[in-house]
Amino acid sequence: MSLVIIYQDTKSGFLHDIAENHFQARIESAFFHKTGSVPSDSRGWASDYSRFADVLRPASVADDIQVAIEYRGSPVGAIPSRSSV
Repeated sequence: MSLVIIYQDTKSGFLHDIAENHFQARIESAFFHKTGSVPSDSRGWASDYSRFADVLRPASVADDIQVAIEYRGSPVGAIPSRSSV
């Protein structure tokens, strides 16, 4: 299985992407660029990660900490992995 980073930004950049509705386009574009396709369930990603933003926003971590989202390729398709902060 190969590991693919499909999103990486700072905490403040991630929160900005969510707030300004840029996240969906950024993550789909990166996913397509790195894998050649976008899974059918990608429409739910923005909603899923907006909940993560709700937890991250008040967290006592620096605004310049890195947020990354990774996917692991498999013979069946992409398997989501949890975000890392």
